[in-house]
Amino acid sequence: MLKKALKEAKHRPARAVLAMGLALAATTWTVSAPASDRTSCEDFTVYSDGSMRTVTYVDHLPEGTSIGDQRIGYRSLSESDGNAVGDFRWILTVLEVGESEGDATHTSSTGTITFPEGSIFFVRLASPATDEPAAVDQIIAPNDLAIIGGSGAFEGARGTIGRDIDGVATTFSFDIECD
Repeated sequence: MLKKALKEAKHRPARAVLAMGLALAATTWTVSAPASDRTSCEDFTVYSDGSMRTVTYVDHLPEGTSIGDQRIGYRSLSESDGNAVGDFRWILTVLEVGESEGDATHTSSTGTITFPEGSIFFVRLASPATDEPAAVDQIIAPNDLAIIGGSGAFEGARGTIGRDIDGVATTFSFDIECD
């Protein structure tokens, strides 16, 4: 893919730069993991015990929880036997804040779940589980992620990803169909 982008650079510089950027970005998301049974687009479950998890907080001005603040996260995924199979990367953005400091009323998330067989792209719009604003980290309702596409074995993916959260450990259940 990178060779093709370099070849195009001679004829269409702007398009070639974009193609090279996309090729490099795709390379960045590649995961070295053992082969699994996800060679077709069917329902499956993966796990994260939370041991390989990071979250970076980006606090935009004004200080404290405010519109545009972000949580950028990563966690590794494994099969039930503990073998690594991929990763989960996401960005949560605060869309609306409550009256109390640290409270948010709406957030949105986008992300990519990457496996050796391909990637799954998702979105989520959430609000507190109650009618009251809550701390950003407590906004977990609704818990499902909407699958909006994919690549490789997950080309044309749609469906949902259910999450069962227990502390930092999470079970991800994929209800998925592909074109």
